[in-house]
Amino acid sequence: METHLTFQDTVLGLQALAAFATFVSKDPVDITVKVDGNGISESYNLKEDTKLVVQEKKVVRLPNKLTSEATGPGCALVSTTLKYNVHAASKSEGFELTATPSQEATDCSDLKLNISIRYDGKKPSNMAVLELKLLSGYVPDENHIYSLYRGKDVKLKRHEVEKNQVNFYFEEITSENKRFDVRLHREFAIEDAKPATVKVYDYYEQENSNSVPYSLVVPC
Repeated sequence: METHLTFQDTVLGLQALAAFATFVSKDPVDITVKVDGNGISESYNLKEDTKLVVQEKKVVRLPNKLTSEATGPGCALVSTTLKYNVHAASKSEGFELTATPSQEATDCSDLKLNISIRYDGKKPSNMAVLELKLLSGYVPDENHIYSLYRGKDVKLKRHEVEKNQVNFYFEEITSENKRFDVRLHREFAIEDAKPATVKVYDYYEQENSNSVPYSLVVPC
């Protein structure tokens, strides 16, 4: 047997198939298996009293080429188990998002939210959606939103205003910071208004996302 190994943490497993062996041979199990490769030379002995014991050896040199040779009566199984870790994208490989609110010190009627987005990747993102949850009692300034379409750096494709949020759609987000303001007007007062969130995500891979909270700068 020749096996080409290319993954780390490869384990060479050896197990006697005693139950099957009873149908193959009436002789007692007495098998010697030799395994050789780069940096490994092992000999395994399987007898009646050890035929149910799994014997294994970790292969640390990769890539590698293993050969095995078995002698003696009985039946056994030689197998390889491949274990590897999938590289997870680092936290920085994705969307970076900030949402900075500003308002007049004594005026709660208007709130300006400065949004900054960038994509920290080798290539631009897919279509991206910015989901802006509205603070209780506040509504978006839609006239100002329509003015964003004219911003060359914003490149807003479309938007949707729902009951308590606004969705902004972008064809892509690049490594260049995309900055724009969203203006909110207070429609009615809410005592002790809770923070809301701004979230950006990949339209096609929604698990690729980032979100941040925002709140009033001063209590109203």
